[in-house]
Parts: sequence; C-alpha cells; structure tokens
Amino acid sequence: MKTNSEENLEKASKWRQFRCFGAFHWINLSVGLNIGLTTIQCDALSSGEDSLHLTEHQITWLASVGFISAIVGHIVGGLVSNKLGRRTGALLVSPLFSLGFLLNGFGSSRYMLYAGKILHGLANGMQHTACSSYYSEVTSPSIRTAVHCMAGVFNCLGMLLLVIAARFGLNWRLLCYIMSVLPLFGFVHLLTVPESPAWLVMKGRLKEALRAILKLRGPGYNHAGELEYLERSYDSQVSGNHGKYQIIKRLKDPDVWKPFVIVNLLFIIQLWTGLGTVTIYMISIIKATGTTLNPYNCGIAVIIVKTTGQFLSSILSVKFNRRTIFMWSCFLVSCAWTGLGISVYFNNNSSNLFEKATNNSQLTDALKRPLTYPETAQYLDFLPVIFLMLLTISFQCGLGPTPWVYGNELYPLGLRSYLCALTSSFEPVQGFFVVKLFPRVSHLMGLTGAFFMFGTVAMLGVVFGFFILPETRGKTLHQINRMFYRENSKKLGDTEGY
Repeated sequence: MKTNSEENLEKASKWRQFRCFGAFHWINLSVGLNIGLTTIQCDALSSGEDSLHLTEHQITWLASVGFISAIVGHIVGGLVSNKLGRRTGALLVSPLFSLGFLLNGFGSSRYMLYAGKILHGLANGMQHTACSSYYSEVTSPSIRTAVHCMAGVFNCLGMLLLVIAARFGLNWRLLCYIMSVLPLFGFVHLLTVPESPAWLVMKGRLKEALRAILKLRGPGYNHAGELEYLERSYDSQVSGNHGKYQIIKRLKDPDVWKPFVIVNLLFIIQLWTGLGTVTIYMISIIKATGTTLNPYNCGIAVIIVKTTGQFLSSILSVKFNRRTIFMWSCFLVSCAWTGLGISVYFNNNSSNLFEKATNNSQLTDALKRPLTYPETAQYLDFLPVIFLMLLTISFQCGLGPTPWVYGNELYPLGLRSYLCALTSSFEPVQGFFVVKLFPRVSHLMGLTGAFFMFGTVAMLGVVFGFFILPETRGKTLHQINRMFYRENSKKLGDTEGY
C-alpha cells in the first residue's frame, strides 16, 4: 500500500524526470563505449591490424588496468557526490571520459593507452555513486526500477555501437576521436538539470531544494509536500545514525557479519564465473573458438541478447523468488560454459587467445578429437555464438544483478551505506585479477579447461544458493534482519529499527 508521499510522487511529470535523469545516461553510454573500445582494441592490437602491436602480456594490462583506478574512483566519487552533489560528481566525470578517449586515439605507445584506460577506470568508479544516487532520489517509485535498468541498457548500447562500427570497417582510433565528443554533450545536458533535492535538503539548502523540486515535478504538484517529506526523512536518518564506536560494535552482530559474508561470496561467485572476460575479450574469444562466422557479427548478436537480459531481469525479479532466479541463472551459466568448452574441444580450428592456430596448446592438443564428418563441423560454427548468447542472457537475468540486490536488502539500514561502499570496493579488485589472469589460465589449461573452470564456479553458485542464500522477496527489513538470529536471541528486539 502506497503512502501519501509515494502517491504524491506518482503525480509528478514523468517527462520532466526523464529530461533530468537522461543527462546521466550519457555517462552510462560512455561506460559502454569504453568497454566496447577495449573489446575491439584487444583484437586489433594483437592481430597486427594497428601500427602499434602489443604482446599478450601488454594487452592484459590494457584490459585490466582500469579496474585498479576504479577502486580510487569509487572512493573519490563517493566523497565528491556526498560533499559537492550528485550533479557535480557527474560533471567531473564527463571530461575524464573525453580525455581518456583522446589519449587512446592519439596513443602512439602503450603507456598512452594505459593512461587513457586509467582515466576511464577512474571515471567509471566515480560515476557509480553520482548516477545511482540521482536515479533513486529524483524518480517516482513506479519508474525507479526501469530507470536503473535503463542505465544497463545504455551500457550495452555503447558496446553495441562500437562493435557495429568496427564491423563496418571504421578504425578504432577514428572512433576514439568521435567518442571524445559524446561525453561533452552529456556535460552540457547536465548543466541544464537541477541538483538532487534530497542532497540539497541534507545540506540544509531548502530554498534550492524547493526550486529543484519545481523544475523536476512540473506544475499541479504538491512541491511543499515533497520538501516536507524529504526534511522528515533526513531528520529520521540523522536521529538513527550511530557513532563510530557503535558502528564497530555492531560489526559483531549476526545481522551484520553474516550478510557481509553472504554478499561478498555472491560477488566472488559472480565475478569468477568469468563473464567479464567475455565482455573484454569478446572478439578474441570468438575467434579462438574456431568458428568461421564473422566474429563481429557474432559479437553484435551477443550484445543484443545481453541487452535483452537487462530488460528480463527487472521482470523476473517481480515474478519469482530471488533465490530461485539466482540458482537457475547459475545453472544455465554453468551449462553455457560447459557447452562452449565442449564445442571448442571438438573443433580442430580452435586456438588459444591471440593465436592463429591451436597447435601450440599442449593440453588442448592432447585432448583434441579429429572431426571426420563435414556436416558436424558446420554445426560447430554456430555452437560458440549460441552458448555465448545463453551465457550472457542467463548471467544478466540473475547472477549479474543478484549481489547488488542482496547488498541493498540484507545489510541493516543504519550501516548500509558503509557496508555497500566496502563491498563495492572489492569488486574491481577481483575484476582486475579475473581479466588479467584469464589469458594466462587459458594457456595453462587450454581454452576448454578455462571454460570448464568458470562452469564449475557457476555450479558451486547453485550449491551456495540452495544451502546458504536466504530468500528476501516479500519480507520487511525487520524480518530479513531476524533471519540471522536464533529465535531465543535477546538481540531480536535490537534490530527493530533496521
């Protein structure tokens, strides 16, 4: 049942909200453009298509160095967005993306390319708090989930545009020059939108908050009512804040440390199922599977399916239990990796990453089975892209969003911002190791072995979901916190406010 404040928000102009949060989607598009750029760079710089040639070791640094700077970006972005505002945080990010694209475009050495990726990683980390906070704070409840979902769609759109452009022969350096202009459009758009009213209230700037509400909601709306609601919410939040000693003391409580362990294990499973390697090395992986299909056509198909998964995830989360979605997602991801590994195992044209032939892969050569039926070989051309599409849509529907959802639901309200920030800082660290080590692992184990390894991790996710992961759908925050205590615990009453 909706409160009066929620009913009031539903009367606000959706078009005005779209015009405002749409400015932040330029940043989401830039994130996707950077991922798509890395995908085609890894292929071009390793295959000799560009005047600058990088070794495999150098390419892995190009693909992964942005994860390191993203750690700093998460910290800086949180501080800037909380101190200077959500819009200001986004304004600072846009020039970083533009400069990063220019460094990549003009990069005559690997160090210039690394510098561009470091800037992009920093910008990617910084934009997270600014964008997600703005989306949550300015949108009506009925469109909030869709707005967050659209951020992922714009990520996918950026990737798709780059791969399509490369498919039609546009040089990636030329694309960098073009892409350097797009974040500046977002910068100009951001100058026309108001700051988050919730942030302005938090800073005591009530007159500016009222003007922001007027601009966001349009005429015929109870502007004063929303301002009063924001003031009450902030006063309630301030009164519920804990001192530093109390925060440290709470870390020993089961409703804090147990969710922390569960959420971080979810992120470990999510990242080590290896979808990040597909995102970064997509074209190189498709070539290595041995398919004779155009790798860019296959990449386009995979990204379109990934975008579809973004939409499906928001629908499934309403219809089914979170735990059920997670387990089925892990199971299908495991099946996809296993199927992809088998298709590579039986394809004599498959190779390791960044190699022209498979004859250098000792483990794969030892296991390879010759194909004597031409009609079977034709099917193997289509199997890799089919399994990659199954992998991406299965991941996007469950395994991808689940850790973020559980982080927002399991962590106690009073400590949620601290614990979410700590958890999100671990993600780029793991992402770095997964992306950096994948080519090395594929050489040691063979591409088939690497795929089987990811499939095994995904299957462990099914076990984790069945035996450990709690169900949160339909439960209040108090009911969720109580799950981590025994029924006779004296602490039960202490969690009422969380």
